[in-house]
Amino acid sequence: PEHAAAISDFIPIVDNSSEFDTCHYRLNGSVTACSDWIFDSEQFESTIVTEYKLVCSRQKLTTILSTCTFGGLLLGRRKCLLLSVWLLTLADVAACFTVSPIYSAIAFLLVGAGILPAYTVGYVMLFELVGPKARHHVGSITAYCSAIGATVPPLIAMTT
Repeated sequence: PEHAAAISDFIPIVDNSSEFDTCHYRLNGSVTACSDWIFDSEQFESTIVTEYKLVCSRQKLTTILSTCTFGGLLLGRRKCLLLSVWLLTLADVAACFTVSPIYSAIAFLLVGAGILPAYTVGYVMLFELVGPKARHHVGSITAYCSAIGATVPPLIAMTT
């Protein structure tokens, strides 16, 4: 009971709930917005949320960044596989070096614009190269390779 009372002396409770307000603190009777945060880095050293401090009033930017990633998919299929692969490569590299949420949103938009044509045109070209009898096997092998390719990098990241 004493511990809970001490916490509520410094951390306000969200209106009409029993949850603590994670974006404000109470000092000398007045409630003030937090200006700095400490993030748990046990699992990930840094994320886009920790890099740009996308919490509290800036939390809405995470939705915008996700929307930009998938918004690029709506741009449609390109006729040229090489162009989409280059776009995807350059956008991925640019996303690694962004310094603001706006630049990240632009990079994610370009990644989304490059993913769909790269995969679509790549599959079509692959299935045009093999005969009708081998398409089932080639499709299965491609799916296995894709699954391994999507699984291995996170596993490497977790172990390093």
